[in-house]
Amino acid sequence: MKAKAAVDPSSSSSSRVIVITSGKGGVGKTTTTANLGTCLARLGQRVALIDADVGLRNLDLLLGLENRVLYTAMDVLNGGCKLEQALIRDKRWPTKLSVLCISKNRQRYHLSRVQMVMLVDALRQGYDFVLIDCPAGIDVGFFNAVGPAQEAIIVTTPDITSIRDADRVVGLLEADGLTEAKLLVNRVRPEMVSQEDMMSVADVQGALGLPLLGAIPEDPQVIISTNRGEPLVLRGQLTPSGIAFQECAQQLVQGGGTELLVRRHLHWGALASQWLGSRASSARNWVVEALTGCLEWLGVLHTPSSSYPGQRGVLRGADSSASEEGGADWDEDSLCLGSDAASQEDTRQG
Repeated sequence: MKAKAAVDPSSSSSSRVIVITSGKGGVGKTTTTANLGTCLARLGQRVALIDADVGLRNLDLLLGLENRVLYTAMDVLNGGCKLEQALIRDKRWPTKLSVLCISKNRQRYHLSRVQMVMLVDALRQGYDFVLIDCPAGIDVGFFNAVGPAQEAIIVTTPDITSIRDADRVVGLLEADGLTEAKLLVNRVRPEMVSQEDMMSVADVQGALGLPLLGAIPEDPQVIISTNRGEPLVLRGQLTPSGIAFQECAQQLVQGGGTELLVRRHLHWGALASQWLGSRASSARNWVVEALTGCLEWLGVLHTPSSSYPGQRGVLRGADSSASEEGGADWDEDSLCLGSDAASQEDTRQG
């Protein structure tokens, strides 16, 4: 494996280069890149998006910029144009959001890792964030895309095939010297998680051992926004997934713990009321119950046991094994430590 190309220390130290990758195709890398980039621009950040998929670009389609691609990065490297000419500026934020395609759809060029680093170093001078949409797979395109990156966002869905591929990518990134990685779990269906038909966000995070950037719920509006050529986060009334992308972008800019990020998603029920109109009441209840179940799996909230019998079973199973090993016992009724529950009972009797 080639050594990670060095980043020019003279480049702007405040700019951040983040590669968005997964290993497996179809998990939502390009959708994540488009929506995170748009959210960052709305937060006042200068953002450059790079579609690093040579010959199979799609990022311009999701942003509605496909008819404005005149020059590509390969034209820049071949001396056919300047970098500023190849950058496509989004008219909604002309000074904040730009897109650079590596090549046109029918062009297949050999792009070296060194050339990729040169392009990104040039972009770092004028942007706060450079997001690289990594191609699927782990061939030469993958290694070229991760070459200039300082951080990585690993996108996966809660299924074992995506998780195994993501785990492979994490190992390759670490071997390449990139250890700053965060996890984004896409297409989560809370109702399936609560019924134990889908892996929870906590399960996915535990399998990959990465800090969590966020969780994006399954949303049919993603397909609609893609076909319209506009990011999901630009809708007048945001859906839960649009809110989740905004929270992820805010966490990238401001930092903050996953607990705060996930707690804010409790407001999805109120937003679903506006979004679904006459079906608001049932939708709100479903969203709040399902997302509260997800929070329990994440360990952020502890709901009384009578509300989520399925979760009680999980807690009993986990802690019964701990008890056999000499750990603390949990009281089934109060979900408190046995010693604390006993002291509370003594207090009530007193």
